[in-house]
Amino acid sequence: MELEDLSNYINLSPERIRHLFVEQMHIPFTQYVLWKRIRKTIQLVIREESTINEACHRFGFTDQPHFNRSFKRIFGLTPLVVIRNCRVLL
Repeated sequence: MELEDLSNYINLSPERIRHLFVEQMHIPFTQYVLWKRIRKTIQLVIREESTINEACHRFGFTDQPHFNRSFKRIFGLTPLVVIRNCRVLL
């Protein structure tokens, strides 16, 4: 969901939503949206429903290196490390 859509839906300004979101969640709205996109990408790959490259494109990453950089910046690990360890647990 885009911030503008949310703003119209709950009848608050985008600035007010940003402020309230950070106040409650302790992360910026855009960071949260990025985290959700990364989570959905990884879930598809772990369930073996998609290749990492296909999943990256499906959730709005320009390419796999873009996804890898975003993932590593947030989690401090490469996606491959997480995917391999999760598959062992399944």
